[in-house]
Amino acid sequence: MRTAETPAGISQSEAARKYGVPQQLISRWVKQGLIRVLRPGGRGRPYELVEEDIARLAAIYHEEAARSPHGFKGRWIRKLLAERFLDELRSYGL
Repeated sequence: MRTAETPAGISQSEAARKYGVPQQLISRWVKQGLIRVLRPGGRGRPYELVEEDIARLAAIYHEEAARSPHGFKGRWIRKLLAERFLDELRSYGL
């Protein structure tokens, strides 16, 4: 049951379509702990993820992609996104 304090949830596939981010990247972010999981998946049921977390990371992802003349190639993007997201969390005192 949702309360006013419970964040909105979204599945990985919905998030990939809505925010224009590869589903595999969202899966990586979940494994890295950058996205909170409201309900774990299993037996054909999708994960329910915190949409706010995905929106923040997708914004960073698209911002950095626009800056880079070659787009995202290589593994540095994971580190960059993790650093930017953690910096943002620290600014909120978390």
